Amino acid sequence: MLIALCVLVGTALPASAQTGSPVDSTVVQLPEITVEASRATETEGSAPFTVSTVERTLNAQTLEAPVFLSDALQGIPGVWLNDRGHFAVGERLVVRGMGWRSPFGVRGIQVQLDGIPLTMPDGQAFLDIVDPLFVRNTEAVRGPSSLFWGNGSGGVLFLDTQPRAETPALTLRAGGGSHGLQQLAAEGVARTESGTWRVAVSDMRRDGFRDNSDGRFTRALLSTELDLASRTQLNVVGAFVDQDARNPGSLTAEEVDEDRTQANTAFDAFNAGKQSTQAHLGARVRHAFDTTTLDVTAFGGFRDLENPLPFSLIAFDRLYGGARTTLSGTAGATEWNVGADAMVQRDDRINQATDFAEREFLDELTLDQVETVRSTSAFGYVRIPLTERLRLTLGSRLDAVDFSLDDNFASDGVDDSGERTFAAVSPGAGVAYDTGPALIFANYNTAFETPTTTELVNRPGQPGGFNPELEPQRTRGFEVGTRGAWTAARLQFDVALYQLWVEDRLVAFEIPNSGGRAYFQNVGKNTHRGMELAVQWEAQPWLALQTSYTANRIVFDGTDALDGNRVPGVPDQRFTAQATAERGPVWMRLSWTAVDSYFANNANTARIDGYALTDLRIGLTDTKLGQTTVRPYVEVGNAFDVSYIGSVSINANDNFYEPAVGRTVRAGVTATL
Repeated sequence: MLIALCVLVGTALPASAQTGSPVDSTVVQLPEITVEASRATETEGSAPFTVSTVERTLNAQTLEAPVFLSDALQGIPGVWLNDRGHFAVGERLVVRGMGWRSPFGVRGIQVQLDGIPLTMPDGQAFLDIVDPLFVRNTEAVRGPSSLFWGNGSGGVLFLDTQPRAETPALTLRAGGGSHGLQQLAAEGVARTESGTWRVAVSDMRRDGFRDNSDGRFTRALLSTELDLASRTQLNVVGAFVDQDARNPGSLTAEEVDEDRTQANTAFDAFNAGKQSTQAHLGARVRHAFDTTTLDVTAFGGFRDLENPLPFSLIAFDRLYGGARTTLSGTAGATEWNVGADAMVQRDDRINQATDFAEREFLDELTLDQVETVRSTSAFGYVRIPLTERLRLTLGSRLDAVDFSLDDNFASDGVDDSGERTFAAVSPGAGVAYDTGPALIFANYNTAFETPTTTELVNRPGQPGGFNPELEPQRTRGFEVGTRGAWTAARLQFDVALYQLWVEDRLVAFEIPNSGGRAYFQNVGKNTHRGMELAVQWEAQPWLALQTSYTANRIVFDGTDALDGNRVPGVPDQRFTAQATAERGPVWMRLSWTAVDSYFANNANTARIDGYALTDLRIGLTDTKLGQTTVRPYVEVGNAFDVSYIGSVSINANDNFYEPAVGRTVRAGVTATL
């Protein structure tokens, strides 16, 4: 039925696919926009897989003050970013159900910041280093993508902060709001004949609406884009974050009813939280030969963490680095691409004991070990034109991920040193038919996901070493869809149907009286089925309307106790609607989000109620003070003060619930030169 609809839509539309909408878009525009997240020369007009882009205009960048990344990336079908109401744990990122299990950070999804991976070779990423104020363009590949990125590629989120042609030379921001929010930021851009230079810094502080939930981020970005020669470009990018945040933990249903602003008593008593510092630096060189293009990226960084929690004081020092190389070219009408990746992370980890009864940390180590993860891979694909409009893409990737552990904790008399090695072949195939104004596509892709180092070392009843029973989960996926534009109606659309089969699903669980520590196991299979729809309509030159709808059914399959149960942490349906208006000096955006109910545990005995939220943003675009443009703005979040659960702790011992903040107000001003 969908294929017939795609053909009907594609043949009915006019030849041009451009809408010329002046406002933000989360739906693709089919002209030649290269999809960086695919590591290839694919464009949105040719890629045989689902991809969405969020391109934030200058007005959106200067008249919004996002606190969390989810504030800036609303409305992408199939992608769910929900914040936990504080800074200590990070946002949950779920793509078509992948990544749902993560108790902190991001798992199962590849995340790139300005072309530098935030996802480590063990498959885990942290978004602390991303300042949503500076995110200008986002690409989301909504499906298995190990062909492009390897381990943990249930989807791809490619974040771009690089300045555009319209970016002012100097931007200063100041703002504040509810619950002690303070935001300060500055960005300077210098343009020369050879390229562009940029430096940006920001500081954000918040008291938090729950007890023990205050936090601070201090961040910096730098980049250069230089033309070294007529065919050679150099990009150097760097990022830094210093974070100090408290963690209020999750609550029981009774505690939420009693006082949703309270912290988990154990987390409060231990002053749970996170202090971390991270920096990375990377360089990318692209050189075009006569018929081929070479793209080489090298990067490195560090992350230091101190993480006091009720069950332990965790600390590690991480070093990481790697290189990625891609060579692409043409052979007649056939396009080809080959590449190789190598990456390493080294974590020097210690755990310090706690006296849970006395609620204090002890001067006693329970773990002291060095964990090293090395990944190497090679991949390639070809894109073959079958006819003038029909193209076939075939590719495969080989990955090897080696985990090694050196146990330095000798006082227990047991040497838990060891190794685990995982390997996978990830094939993929896709076909795309270009009707002119619309692209119709279908594909089969795969992904594999190893346990992270945290998941391997968290062993019930064992202080150290790797869990010998955990295995990678593997995903096969099929999708069919269409995307395009109807110029006469000033309409863009994106439609997809998909099904994923996930084997050896990694699932989190807790042991009673463990202080909230998450352990992991492989539990059978999952089946993910869904439909995604996004539509944008330029109703008037000054008014754009945008909607997205996600419907999915994600269930356990083939396990006696859980067969047919919904996978927790993922609602069956989500809907967003957004209206953006620009009339004279006034810019306004009204957003509405509805989320269906969902479960918090595998047994499906704890249900999270659905909710609907309304946000309003308004600002002035062209108040002049000499050569400076002053842009004041006001935002009202959750305007109707809805009481809801913003996120969950999956499979916790009744402490599932992380309450979300009620109505908030933010205001500020941006000055641009």
